[in-house]
Amino acid sequence: MQDDVSQALLKAADWMASRQKQDGSWPHDSQLFSEPEDYLAEPVITSQCAHALLLAGNGTHFSALQRGIDYCAAHPLEKGDPTSWYVWKLMAVRL
Repeated sequence: MQDDVSQALLKAADWMASRQKQDGSWPHDSQLFSEPEDYLAEPVITSQCAHALLLAGNGTHFSALQRGIDYCAAHPLEKGDPTSWYVWKLMAVRL
């Protein structure tokens, strides 16, 4: 059963990596998510997708993970910006 779970996680990671945009971000799909708009910002979605790749992958999607981190690193953070927490969380992963 553990092999089945591992295979499912790798398949999900492959799908997620295939959805990444050229700039390193992941788009949000309003049909899949119903959270408030602040949580659907591309830096938030990108942070969550990159974190999922880190947890689910076996290192095969390192370049997608790095592009996601680079996208978040380039996102300007402003005081009071609700997406800042997600971006900083992903930046901690980079360290």
